[in-house]
Amino acid sequence: MAQDLFIKWAEKYLPGITIRVVNKLNDEKRLQPYRFTQMLTPKYSATGMWNTVIINNRMVMADVVAMDSSLPLKSRPTSSRASGRIAKMGMEFSLNETQLTELDTMVATGVPDRQIVAALFADAVNVVSGIYERLEYMLLEGLSTGVCLTKDDDNTGTDGVRLNYQVPVDHKRGVGIVWSDPTAKRMDDIQKVVDAADLNGDVFVHAMADRTAVTALLSDPQFMQYFAFVRGFAGDKAIIPVLDEETVIALFQRKWGITLEIVNRKFKAQKNSVISNKTPWQDGVITFLTDRNVGDLVYATLAEDNHRDESVVYTKPNEYILVSHGVDSKPSLREYNKSQARVAPAINGDALYILDTKTVQA
Repeated sequence: MAQDLFIKWAEKYLPGITIRVVNKLNDEKRLQPYRFTQMLTPKYSATGMWNTVIINNRMVMADVVAMDSSLPLKSRPTSSRASGRIAKMGMEFSLNETQLTELDTMVATGVPDRQIVAALFADAVNVVSGIYERLEYMLLEGLSTGVCLTKDDDNTGTDGVRLNYQVPVDHKRGVGIVWSDPTAKRMDDIQKVVDAADLNGDVFVHAMADRTAVTALLSDPQFMQYFAFVRGFAGDKAIIPVLDEETVIALFQRKWGITLEIVNRKFKAQKNSVISNKTPWQDGVITFLTDRNVGDLVYATLAEDNHRDESVVYTKPNEYILVSHGVDSKPSLREYNKSQARVAPAINGDALYILDTKTVQA
């Protein structure tokens, strides 16, 4: 009786619960908003492949021609393509026989429905947010390294899924002296990246850096001198300023017209019931972006979405996540909430310039 009731509740409540979760996760006012929802454009792939075209040249101005004149033919920019198959991701939580018996007791003793529903579908929240966490991890790893690699130590399932965004060789740079060295000229290193982009016809609008790189800038003599100059402290008025993160962000904007964003994000991974903390951003890297929109969030249709089990309750809170709730009796009775998605960040590697402050430029 209770099991039938749980399925009816799944049909009634599961769609609304998962949609509310997605709306909450998409909220840009979150303390830690998901960048992939802001920096990637959802795009459906009928073939199940992700790809991004890397264009070596930027947009070319149209020609102004006299009336009745033919339009001059332009050469097409050379391009290369980064591509791969979209792998499936997902997670599952279940209630065992003991937990289900406890829920049966709650039903029999007249516990309010809302409390039972909250307990029954608590994992529905987790399976949706878990997909968001993985996509955010992949985005940040891709932006800081140009490659996204699924490693065996933080993943259960398929190992060795690699997304290489083919960042051009001249877009990956080191520094004159590693930034941990007090004698490093950090402002000069940044200027070289800006100059290299200028030669390619690129203009940076955004930059992302972790605290390792930003901390090195807080005590940088060149940044201190520039700050003193901006504040009018020169000559006899010269002082040694104290920089903080907000000041460094402001100096980035004033000096180069670049909005600097500090990335400080850790994720939890679980394997064999062991939870570990993972940091996707490569330590000491600053990534400069020519566009805040760095690519597509490419998704494909799941096989189970086309071949649904009639005994399972399904819902899709967004274009690519499929959530299911069902009962399984093998090897023992359990009721589960599961999410699946075939989705991947397809980052345009041509839009990235990666500065590794821990590697000397060869």
